[in-house]
Amino acid sequence: MSFIKTTPKLTSKKGDNSDKKLALIFAEALKQDYGEKPSPVKMIAKQTDASINTVRKWYSGEKQPGFRHLVMLAKHSPNVLRVLLELIGKDDLYELYQEHLLITGATNSQQIYSAKFCTINLTLPYKIIMQLNQRQLWYLGLLQHGHKCKAGDIAQLWQVSIRTAKADIGGLVQLKLICFTGSKKTGSYEVR
Repeated sequence: MSFIKTTPKLTSKKGDNSDKKLALIFAEALKQDYGEKPSPVKMIAKQTDASINTVRKWYSGEKQPGFRHLVMLAKHSPNVLRVLLELIGKDDLYELYQEHLLITGATNSQQIYSAKFCTINLTLPYKIIMQLNQRQLWYLGLLQHGHKCKAGDIAQLWQVSIRTAKADIGGLVQLKLICFTGSKKTGSYEVR
């Protein structure tokens, strides 16, 4: 058996969910989540590993995403997840998901890596806090909450170079706020 190289589209036998209508529905969901962000098409392309032209077509409603990309979009876009669950008739699952987020205080995967949703335990002396930049405070807050975060995550979210991100981490190590534990390949930084 050979693997089919094209990814199937979400279609319906009913006349009300035409390909064009679905494409417009997903485009609106993407605009709700990414509309105010800089370079939304590039961000979506990076998250889904799709080409810029393909994402432009999704974003404008010319084309709907294939199954593989739709799954990746649902992971990063709460509104795409909501639309997908509504289309398959499982609206209640999205409501349960939202309730779970409220009860646990958790955030979706997209929000975990944003400065807005990161609190920091400020038991540090004021002089040390004033030496840290915003990226370092964010990174320290994530580590305090048990998240494993790498220099690439800093670079991607804050749109800085890897070199700058590594310098931020190095500054935290130099101030003895964090330390590297484990092997070079699988280890991670932890709060001291």
